Amino acid sequence: MDALVEGEAWHPPHWPVAWQRHLTYAAEYLRERAGRGTGGRLDDVGLDIVHRGTSIGRWVARQRSGWDGLNEPQREQLVALGLTPPAAVDAVAEAAAVPVPDGLGPSAHASRRGRSR
Repeated sequence: MDALVEGEAWHPPHWPVAWQRHLTYAAEYLRERAGRGTGGRLDDVGLDIVHRGTSIGRWVARQRSGWDGLNEPQREQLVALGLTPPAAVDAVAEAAAVPVPDGLGPSAHASRRGRSR
C-alpha cells in the first residue's frame, strides 16, 4: 500500500489511494494559490496544471466527466474544494442560453446563401 503524504491524515477504504493522493495534491495546490491571492477553487484549475508532478487539471476534468461514478463522500470532498457539480453547470448554461427565433438559426442563413439577390 502507498505511504501517506503530508496532508493525508486518513485513507477511506471506499476509494483508491491514487484518488486520495490527487485530492490531497489538488487541495495543496489550491491552498498555495489562495496564499498568493490568486484564488483557490477547483472550477478555476486549467487542464495544464501540474502540481508535485501530478496532472491536477486533467484529474479535475476526469472527476467532472465521471461524476456519476463517484460516491457521495467523494463528491462532497470535490464540492468542498470548489468543484461545481456537472448537473449544476449544465443547468446554469441552459438557463443562460438565448433562444433563436425561427428562421434566424444557422440553417436559415445557409439557405439564404443559396438564393440569388
